[in-house]
Amino acid sequence: MNAAVKTAAAAAPQPAPDRAGLSRILAAYLAGLDNAALRRRFQQQDEFIFIEDFLPAELIAPLQAAMRATQPKVNRNFIPGHKKGGSVSRHTIDSDAPFIAELYRDEPFREWLRQLCGAPLQDSPQDDPHAYALYFYTEAGDHIGWHYDTSYYKGSRYTLLLGVVDDSSCRLEYKLYTKIPGRAPEAGAVALKPGALVFFNGDSCTTASPRPPPATSAWR
Repeated sequence: MNAAVKTAAAAAPQPAPDRAGLSRILAAYLAGLDNAALRRRFQQQDEFIFIEDFLPAELIAPLQAAMRATQPKVNRNFIPGHKKGGSVSRHTIDSDAPFIAELYRDEPFREWLRQLCGAPLQDSPQDDPHAYALYFYTEAGDHIGWHYDTSYYKGSRYTLLLGVVDDSSCRLEYKLYTKIPGRAPEAGAVALKPGALVFFNGDSCTTASPRPPPATSAWR
């Protein structure tokens, strides 16, 4: 899974719902979506979809709080010609921000994703540090170049990005239809504002976040 919230200075922190509350909120929201139309759009767009206002409002503040709890443990990296930024692994999330892990494992949410892509989605192995993670693009020059989210495991790799914090003009850029013979790729860009969702097949869609002004944080 993957992330970007403009912080409200005077906002009082909201308590995170427990696992049952999280499931109840998500199930009620997902039941109101036109899933047949969303699935058609996902297939027509080469297994890619962007939903600007996806997460219910009562889940955004707890997600932001969980992200902030991990900030002291951000691991920054720089690979010349490819990427520069920070990340927090699923192992740190499990210990310091369990709300994020509960969202990743929520069964109504996962069943909705399975129906959207028409595939029997499975967990990444427990020792995979990026099964779910936070990605921080918070310094000048932070970026990631064009890449496929290819899988090291058997089968397809689907990527989910959720907007958590976005205080910049950064955009997620993407190209669709890159592996369809005779069809020209189509490019686009979206802003991962708080609560936004992007879900795509990482083997067919290529994405990038070019060098933005500071500062964006993302959860994958």
